[in-house]
Amino acid sequence: MKDPIDSRRLLAFYTLAQVNSFTEAGRLLGRTQSAISHAILGLERELGTRLFRRHRIRSTLTEAGEQLLAHAVRILAHMQQAREEIRASSGGRLPPGRVERARFRPDGS
Repeated sequence: MKDPIDSRRLLAFYTLAQVNSFTEAGRLLGRTQSAISHAILGLERELGTRLFRRHRIRSTLTEAGEQLLAHAVRILAHMQQAREEIRASSGGRLPPGRVERARFRPDGS
């Protein structure tokens, strides 16, 4: 199995598909327009196809983009559901634990 699609790229793709603007997608995600553009280009390279038709003001989905959007909606919903279920079962807190410290010895041992 090949590496899975990066979740940050998938979220950038989903957000761009919703708002049709690289600048607005970046604003919503707290990222730059350039970061969104790089995420989409990386995703397109990874999948070997264009996902958006880039126009001067707006971007629209290609047929491949429409297909990926259907998957992205389900994947992101599952990720959100998993996050909520895990947080609910743990009370939203990290359990107490030990933090191991590295020991530095001048002699290198």
